[in-house]
Formats: sequence, C-alpha cells, structure tokens
Amino acid sequence: MELLEVEMAVAVRDSNARATEAEKGEKLIRFAIGDRPFCVKAAAVAEIITPLNPSPVPNSPEWLLGLAGCRGDLVAVLDPSLLSKGARHTLSDRSRTIVFHGVAGSIKIALPVESVSDLVELNLIPVSIGTGDAELVRTVSLPDGEAGLVEPGSLLNFLSPRST
Repeated sequence: MELLEVEMAVAVRDSNARATEAEKGEKLIRFAIGDRPFCVKAAAVAEIITPLNPSPVPNSPEWLLGLAGCRGDLVAVLDPSLLSKGARHTLSDRSRTIVFHGVAGSIKIALPVESVSDLVELNLIPVSIGTGDAELVRTVSLPDGEAGLVEPGSLLNFLSPRST
C-alpha cells in the first residue's frame, strides 16, 4: 500500500479545529509496535507496504532483522525492539512495513510495525527527550495521548558505524 493510498484511506484530524491553513502543523503517521503508540513525520516516509521477508545477514548487529528487496532497492529491515524494548513483532493482517526515504549514499531503512492507524496533523510540542527505550524517540503530545516520535535521521545516525 503506497503512502498516497494511506493518506486517502485514513482520517485526517486537526489538533486545533480553529487553526488556519498557515497555522497547521506537521502531518504525522501513527503506528504501533507492540502496544506502544509511535508516530513519524509523513514527509520522512517513502511508502507503507505489506510486511517484507528479510534475509538474515550473518554476523550482523542485533538491531538488523535482515535485508530485503523493495521495488529494486535494497532495504535494511530494523528490529522494532530497537525503539521499544521487549516489543515482539507478530504478523497479523494489520501488520505493515514503513519504508523511510533514503539519505544520499545511504541504504533505505524499513521498520515492521503492528499496525498503521491514521494520519494526524498538529503542531509538534515535544514533551520530553526519551532516554528510556532507545534515546531515539522523543515523546510528543497528541490530542488523545502521548506517542513516541521516530526520527529516521536519528535512527541512521545511531546505526551508523562509529569511528574511534
């Protein structure tokens, strides 16, 4: 399922019904890993597809489930527990894979999720910088609760080999 199809299929909600077009904020795609809610800026997402079947890579880091082909590109499929410790990804008819836009010279990354729920539009107000699960997720306040904001750039920086 392509991102455009998701945008057409999901409800768009505005966190402030009285906001003018100029005052509206970021579009965020909400999803779940285990029972924990997350979101990602829609602009960072290349597409949302049915689950990929990654091939394991020998001697790879724990956070890499494997590599998979996606529309002619090689995609690194990340372990969802990277963002939510203890999360067990179970496949269901609602499971999806979020494929993020690649950065120049970098492989695309993908994240298997339990479900993609909707698209929200709001002004992002960080509640805190997360240090519990993976130091990769900021907590943001949504109209109906809090969610972890996944930032693909932070993921790539975290996963990149460190020079010593």
